[in-house]
Amino acid sequence: MDFEWLSDPFLQYALYLSGLFFLGVLCCIIVIAYKFVSYRRHQANQNHAIELIKSVLKLNQNDSSVIHNLNNLIRNKPIDCCYALVRVFENRTEQISPKLLERINLQHIINRSLESLFHKNRAIAIEAIGLLKFQSYRSKILSNLEASQYCPFAAKALIRLDGKAGIPQILDCYQNQLLSISQTLTALMELDSVDLNRLHKTNSSIKIPNEFLRYLKMS
Repeated sequence: MDFEWLSDPFLQYALYLSGLFFLGVLCCIIVIAYKFVSYRRHQANQNHAIELIKSVLKLNQNDSSVIHNLNNLIRNKPIDCCYALVRVFENRTEQISPKLLERINLQHIINRSLESLFHKNRAIAIEAIGLLKFQSYRSKILSNLEASQYCPFAAKALIRLDGKAGIPQILDCYQNQLLSISQTLTALMELDSVDLNRLHKTNSSIKIPNEFLRYLKMS
């Protein structure tokens, strides 16, 4: 018969492998397309959240409609809003009215991000806790100091929460090899300039390891 050659086991095996190869290529294309669309969607959500947060913070206005829109977005896209929150607050030095913050559902942002299975989402939640100085989440920060993958973020957050009182715990993390020198210095740089300048002085009540002193003197 004309198609007897199709019964060749080697040919069938080759066709089987070719089919798997093209199926794998197709799956890769689908995954790449999905990741791209998902990335663009997350970026759009974060940019929208940034605009709303900036609108709320502008002149500490209490525009109920803007706050309502922001809280709606927080309810639907809490993790994207957490990223937006960090991007807005990480370079902000002005004080924010506590009453204004109370009207924004910030706890939902933090809680949902902390519950995420993805490392980067939990890390950004820890960043947000430090930036917002949420003392109610201090226990979460302390527990994450013991986890090597979150310790660098928790160290910065603890200094933002406790100031110089958090230095001994940061140094303990360094001694236990949970933090590198650069990560420890990054956390210490969150101190205010007065406390930072006092660290390298001989009469300082906090004993800083010698390997940090030359870096602190340059800061």
